[in-house]
Amino acid sequence: MEREELLKYCRYYKGEENPPTDFDNIEKMWWSGEQLLVEKNRDPAFWNRLSSSFNEAHKSNSLSGLLTNKAIPDINKKIIFFLDLWHGRFFPYDSLDTIFSYWK
Repeated sequence: MEREELLKYCRYYKGEENPPTDFDNIEKMWWSGEQLLVEKNRDPAFWNRLSSSFNEAHKSNSLSGLLTNKAIPDINKKIIFFLDLWHGRFFPYDSLDTIFSYWK
């Protein structure tokens, strides 16, 4: 997926160098996660790997919560999937429900 196309689906990161100063800590965290997603997407195979992992989890009924919400477009679910994995790795002591604050 092209960078500009992916940026259209990001809720917080819009390509700026720093997060907006009016963001609270949670919004800054999601901004950082989306920035990482966009940067990793520079590798042409990254989005394919992310999509493949998401699709495998979907087929095996391993998804829950926001990732099963039919009102959320699949591309946004893949972004949430990435952010949920990223958040769990780098913020292991946060509440498991923090991901729910991403999609309000």
